[in-house]
Amino acid sequence: MKRILALLLSAMLCAVNAAWAEEAPSQTVLIAYFSLEENAAYADDVDASASASIVATDEGRVGTTEYIARLIQNHTGGDIHSIQTEESYPADFDAVVDQNHQERDAGTMPALSSRVENMDGYDVVFLGYPVWAGSAPRAILSFLSDYAFAGKTIVPFCTHDGYGAGGSFSAIQSAAPEAEVLEGFAIP
Repeated sequence: MKRILALLLSAMLCAVNAAWAEEAPSQTVLIAYFSLEENAAYADDVDASASASIVATDEGRVGTTEYIARLIQNHTGGDIHSIQTEESYPADFDAVVDQNHQERDAGTMPALSSRVENMDGYDVVFLGYPVWAGSAPRAILSFLSDYAFAGKTIVPFCTHDGYGAGGSFSAIQSAAPEAEVLEGFAIP
């Protein structure tokens, strides 16, 4: 099933890339993503086939959102950046849900340990994340608050468990009001 999804997404990205090349051939692209797989302390033997957050690839396991980010990178030629928090999230799903709710309710903006070199040099930012509690994870909002996005185009993309993007696209627009936030795409 994931292979079919990858083929469909790849076809969609080819069409997007063809249109992109005609309209903005000289724009610089960053693909920034937040993936639980890179921000949680998973055991080395975690079952990638049973976890919705992990994909087994020829190169090893990657987070689902990272997998999509890599596909976008292959089609846009952009630079890739993993958004990483200073504090790891738990590997247990229920504990992640609880922590996410606590962060949201308290308005917490997790500190990030990763930085983009020369954010001013990018015109377009594809911004990827899993949907948590109907919105973007708080780490995405931290990322958006750490940089100036005036004059930039943001293309949100999210992975989800079947409930869609929820309010995540509008949350990104609210967090980056000076950016042009395009209609994003949600991948189940």
